[in-house]
Amino acid sequence: MKVILHIGATKTGSSALQDFLYQNMRVLRSKGICYPDVGVVSGAHHLIAAALHPSAHRLHSDALPDTPQAREEQFHTYVATARREAEAMKAETLILSSEYLWGDFSPAFYDNWKQALTGVHVTIYGVLRDPRNWVPSSYIQAIKGGEARSLEEWFEWRTGIRVQPLDYTAILSGWRALGPETQFALRSYEQMTAQDEIFANLLRLCGIKRYRNSDYYQNSRQINPSPSPKAIELLRNINKSDLDGQTKGNLRKLILTHMGKKKSGTSWDILDEGMTSKIEGVFDPILERLLSEFDTSDVEFVRGYLSKNSSHRKKASWLPSLW
Repeated sequence: MKVILHIGATKTGSSALQDFLYQNMRVLRSKGICYPDVGVVSGAHHLIAAALHPSAHRLHSDALPDTPQAREEQFHTYVATARREAEAMKAETLILSSEYLWGDFSPAFYDNWKQALTGVHVTIYGVLRDPRNWVPSSYIQAIKGGEARSLEEWFEWRTGIRVQPLDYTAILSGWRALGPETQFALRSYEQMTAQDEIFANLLRLCGIKRYRNSDYYQNSRQINPSPSPKAIELLRNINKSDLDGQTKGNLRKLILTHMGKKKSGTSWDILDEGMTSKIEGVFDPILERLLSEFDTSDVEFVRGYLSKNSSHRKKASWLPSLW
């Protein structure tokens, strides 16, 4: 049996993928794939991941123990239960998915995962998004949660964190602690969205060569949609206001429920030239390292991004010689 850990970064189709897997659990079982119904919140294995997460456990305090030791024990119980469920149905593949698996974690975090997954082949499944799309999309997600800073201020704060949540390579490298046999399957969000392969791609990794929409339940609504530009403006004004926290939260909920949504897969147009240059400056070394340390053959934007920025750097280096 192999285990696929989907370490879903936010705004890369994670919620839609989790909803698909959860809604189609029975269909997947008939194809030898186990998406276990253990530790699940909103279709994802958030309780399993949160049990070890340094802060996410607070969001699930009603379902998780109070102490770190008890949460660690709960984590192992969850994973053992998931493995038994997969073994009982003689599944070839066990999938676990949560955005809480994307981050900077202590050695103990990975040690616990390594212990829990002893004896199985592990593949880390990561969907990566072009930074020029991912950064503004992540910022909009933060606005939905109450962020009041400008994009530039928020980005500077994010990039100032020790291992920032935007650093693909550092976060992926942490999972190497599971052992040298651990494999990585990295995919491009833009490419999969354009080809309508958010679901089919993962199923192919599980060994399902042919994917037909009619074989699976498809949710007709967007999962975790982004607000329209007008809604974003209203949300930021609310977040910057002097209203109390509860009132702000109620107003945000009202806006997100009733106002327009951005079409899935379309790019943001909130970046000016200066902000684009800042993003490229931060991500150049990250993507160069990613290209050298991981197989990025299925992450098309990486090579194009570096090629584009490399030509910019060469052009900039020629300018002083002209004067």
